[in-house]
Amino acid sequence: MKLLWVSFCLCCASLIHAQSDILVLKEKERNIKFWTKGSPILFQFSNTQWITGYIKDIRNDSLLINQYITRQLPNQFGVFSLDTMWLGLLQLHVNEIRGMPSARRGSSVFTNGALLQTGSGAYVLINIFNSLYRGDAVFGKDNLPGLGIAAGVFLLGKLQQWRHKDFLLLGKKYRLEIISGAPK
Repeated sequence: MKLLWVSFCLCCASLIHAQSDILVLKEKERNIKFWTKGSPILFQFSNTQWITGYIKDIRNDSLLINQYITRQLPNQFGVFSLDTMWLGLLQLHVNEIRGMPSARRGSSVFTNGALLQTGSGAYVLINIFNSLYRGDAVFGKDNLPGLGIAAGVFLLGKLQQWRHKDFLLLGKKYRLEIISGAPK
């Protein structure tokens, strides 16, 4: 009975596969995110098009992606519902991936400069309209410091917008690497 049990376990062990290949996003030498076969992935292709899909296979230096698009379409009752359209398989080299979406949670109007730009632009418009309504000089000595501060705040918002990245550009700091799980 022991011999039968041992032979059964050895037969089962020879049939299982321990680990498949893994796609790893690295920041310098630190691992940020992992993808395996069957994982959903979103990336920016070399032509700057964003591609969504499932990883069908990871080979030595290439990926096989089953692409899809999810969008809202009206159904027969006029209510919008989600519709998924499968686009087919895309085989690409790992170096054809240009960027990955940023996983940072701080992407809002407070960090991308939109609030500073909107607020300072609204202040300038209201200030100009009030000056014209009251008959004051728009660029008079009393009004100029407020307009200058608003322009500075607008430029600060532009600087924040310029520095804010909503995706990780692969290159010097970030890179994709395939780790082979097959025994050698």
